Amino acid sequence: MELISDNPIKDINSDLLDRKNSAENFAKHIFSFNYKEGLVVGICGEWGSGKTSYINLMKPELQQKAIVVDFNPWMFSDSYNLVSLFFTEMAAQIKDYDRNSNLIKALDNFGNFFSSLRAVPLVGAYIGTLGGLLSTYAKKKKEDNSLQKQRSNLVKELEKIEKPIVVILDDIDRLSSDELQSILKLVRVTGNFPNIIYLLSFDKDRVIKTLNDSTMDGEAYLEKIIQIPFDIPKVSRELLEKHLFSSLNDILGDVKFDSYRWSQAYLDIIKPTIKNIRDVRRYIASLSYTYTQIGNFINPIDLLVIETIRVFHPKTFQKIFSLRDYLTKFDGGEYTKQKLKEFIKEDEINKSLLNILFNIHSTSSLDISLDSNENNSLREKRISNIILLSFYFEQVENNEFKDIILSQNLWPYMSSELFRIKLSEINGERLKYVVNNLSDYEIYFTEETALNSIPTLYDNLPRVTEREDDVLELDTDFIWSRLVYRLLRQTPNNHRYNVVSKLMESCNLYGQYEIMGIIGHRKNRGHQLVSKEEATSFENTLINNVNKSSIDELSNTHNLSHILYFIVSTGNILKNEILNSEKIFLSVLASSVSEIRRRIGMNPATIEKILKWDILVKIYNNEELLNKKIENIEKEPALSEIDYIKLAIKYKNGYRHKFSVYGDDDS
Repeated sequence: MELISDNPIKDINSDLLDRKNSAENFAKHIFSFNYKEGLVVGICGEWGSGKTSYINLMKPELQQKAIVVDFNPWMFSDSYNLVSLFFTEMAAQIKDYDRNSNLIKALDNFGNFFSSLRAVPLVGAYIGTLGGLLSTYAKKKKEDNSLQKQRSNLVKELEKIEKPIVVILDDIDRLSSDELQSILKLVRVTGNFPNIIYLLSFDKDRVIKTLNDSTMDGEAYLEKIIQIPFDIPKVSRELLEKHLFSSLNDILGDVKFDSYRWSQAYLDIIKPTIKNIRDVRRYIASLSYTYTQIGNFINPIDLLVIETIRVFHPKTFQKIFSLRDYLTKFDGGEYTKQKLKEFIKEDEINKSLLNILFNIHSTSSLDISLDSNENNSLREKRISNIILLSFYFEQVENNEFKDIILSQNLWPYMSSELFRIKLSEINGERLKYVVNNLSDYEIYFTEETALNSIPTLYDNLPRVTEREDDVLELDTDFIWSRLVYRLLRQTPNNHRYNVVSKLMESCNLYGQYEIMGIIGHRKNRGHQLVSKEEATSFENTLINNVNKSSIDELSNTHNLSHILYFIVSTGNILKNEILNSEKIFLSVLASSVSEIRRRIGMNPATIEKILKWDILVKIYNNEELLNKKIENIEKEPALSEIDYIKLAIKYKNGYRHKFSVYGDDDS
């Protein structure tokens, strides 16, 4: 089925609401009334109820028995010329039905008289309304009987016609107050012309309000004009939902989502909002475009709900964006709760909105809480994630959003050999952020995922390019450890020892070191995923693998100082080959450099390099030996200009920083 157009239907073939019989029967019924002295019929219905479509369905029957003239008053905003334009337009349209030159001439003459009133002196001061025009006509009538004569001629010609004239005035509820009063005065003054049936289409409540705003009794005024009021039939909820759901199926295709959440979203938000066929059309037109643009990136239920809010509740829509930090980072604080309570009080629908989109619940006493059991927002593409919410509002693919998409595309390969290829394709500047997002897919992790992805992750860790402009940047090693921990804890307890054993064979040395720390029992580090005995055995495995490694392998190991410090901290002795190697020493120095970042106000972050001097002393057993090794390097011009060598020389000469020590995390 094609999406429902927002344009009124033009014929019975487009009748989706089964109104054809009703429209035809009412059209027939109109001619049962006495229209010889004029007749005014009101076709009433709220905005979006399909009034124009209903009239179009009436037209075939009307055209069989009458001359049908369409006059759209909102196309003629000049209320001064309204009478003239009305009769001129009627004459022009009648030519298509009847070549009765006398009737056409009479219509033209009657209308042209009012145009001539522009020439009346001092009329311009008060002629801006039809009331002023008719007042002028009354004065002019005393001195010139031509209008009376023309009116009599028009009446005579109208009495002669074989078919009545049906004048359709559609959408008069769109008019301004002045324009609406002018058109109603026109109908009131000319409504007793013989053989003319006026069909006025409008939203009764809106018209009454517009008239009331101009200090008149709108309802009483309408009753004086409308002789036959008619309310178009309501569209059944079943039929409305049929077309809504059919159109949604066309847009969404085979998309699968949580049926419970959908039921909640539809019953609490969408159903109370979409009340008529125009609402369906507006909603579908908006949704079809939005879904085409961003449907792959946003949870489908979230998208259906937020589009409802955007189209029909624009103030609420803007409010959501202004409250985005409170909604996506609910902290349970009193200030946050107060902001959300105010939001709930603004509209009844907002309570359901918070629940469905942001998992924020409120009781009858407005006590607000967050559903702690909610699945991760990023994994489910929920707009409760600040990045996805911002993307929906702004539809700008910034780096954060691109990282999310990369991680969404990457995680299905974590159990595949293709993971190594896919991960290698990610730029080093974005690699950290993409890997960070992979933790959100923990529920999908398996034993196979861990065995396949962890070695690849550690092989790619050195490729990360760190940003230097953000004090609050997450540590890269922490991000890797966080993901590996989630991968390992998803492995069955009875399989975990074997999984870790295989990883100690397939991972590089730094990967082994990190895994050993994650699964073990060391203070401030281990998560006790295996027994103490098993953890100790893996520590010994790492030490043996380090001792078996070549000088080249060790010197190219990421964060080598961490590994060597762990070994000596546990009472083990490093081989002389390791301690005496200049290549290893350079690697140890490079990996002992750390950064202290500070930012004052909005100024750029300052970065201060420090050296983990105490760690170096412990690795090389004494400070004197360490200083000697730095002196030897200092003598080599090619090396002495390297930044971390310069820093080492500075420490050799006595500089110390209060943050130059690792601490006991790895011991």
